[in-house]
Amino acid sequence: MPGKIEPNLFQAGTGKVVITPPIGFVIDGPEHAECVSTGIADDLLVRVIVLESQGSRVALISLDVWGIAESIVDAIKLAVSVSTAIDENSIWLTNTGNGTSPPLWRNEPADYPGYACWALEQNGGGLSLFSQAPSHDIRPFDWWADNTDPTHSERNSHDVHAFGLLLATQANSAAAETVQRRNVELAVRSDEATGIQVLRVGDAFLVSHNKPQPNKFARRLRRHFSHSNTIVSANLSGGLFDDKATFDPRGIRRSIAMLEELGAT
Repeated sequence: MPGKIEPNLFQAGTGKVVITPPIGFVIDGPEHAECVSTGIADDLLVRVIVLESQGSRVALISLDVWGIAESIVDAIKLAVSVSTAIDENSIWLTNTGNGTSPPLWRNEPADYPGYACWALEQNGGGLSLFSQAPSHDIRPFDWWADNTDPTHSERNSHDVHAFGLLLATQANSAAAETVQRRNVELAVRSDEATGIQVLRVGDAFLVSHNKPQPNKFARRLRRHFSHSNTIVSANLSGGLFDDKATFDPRGIRRSIAMLEELGAT
């Protein structure tokens, strides 16, 4: 239609592919000793959102894995850049950790963000991308292993489904109030020394940190930019249970400088 295909207008595309290892695959990780896959409860996915506006193009990629080695991150970004002509610095990579799959070290159902993503996609017909935030533990406090006085310690499949649907309902309600635009600004900044990457998509600002960070990291940024929609992702590389999530003050300073440069307030 005339006026609807202007190349400078905001465009978006999505896709997802199953990356579930085959049965018999040897699985290793920080939660357990080496073991062999014996079945598939829920598929693991890679979800991709590509955004383009005014000649700028970015890709948001979420993988259902615990963590990603730096060499694999580099290989993924290079492969995506070669096949899509998107600059490697404009590829925002994140992982869901245990967010969309069952933990392997104890007999529990898959976690609630996976069901929330499924419910959102069933309701809206689009694609829902879950990103792991600082502190790298998305369980409610009642499901935290060290909570000595839980009010609801059970964590069966019905609980997880109900919590996922509740989260999807709230997210869907919030999405209904967003402003739809055709002239969305895209911009990217990155700092090699700290591993910080900042992406602006319209009125939203996405900050990523390769290493585990405590909640304090995200709270500091949101408090500093109280009038901006700031989404913080961390722990791309995955964190071991005996690792301490050390607060990164240098990363905060670099994040603030890049956010200010991109127009956050």
